[in-house]
Amino acid sequence: MNWYKKANTELVFENNHIDHYSEQNNYMLLAKDKNTMNPLGGIGYSEFQDEIYINYIEVKEEYKRMGIATALHKELQKINPNMKINWGMTTDEGESFKESLGRKNELV
Repeated sequence: MNWYKKANTELVFENNHIDHYSEQNNYMLLAKDKNTMNPLGGIGYSEFQDEIYINYIEVKEEYKRMGIATALHKELQKINPNMKINWGMTTDEGESFKESLGRKNELV
């Protein structure tokens, strides 16, 4: 069970369009605590030629390993249902996260 469900707290998501270059749109998808509206984590991503490119995923240190990054990834898929998601380069921590989602050894 995810922390935010265990604590009887809901997440709300906010997808912000940051900027636009040529055919590329850049966004910040935030996960916020519904009660306080404080951001707990976010995914910075770009949309280009009908594909999503993850630039980074960040969760506040004190909220890591509580399902927030997973919830963000699911929301990203939900709001972009027909788009391929490219992971690009990842840190060791990012690789572990990808593996937890069942994307081990995925090149994109």
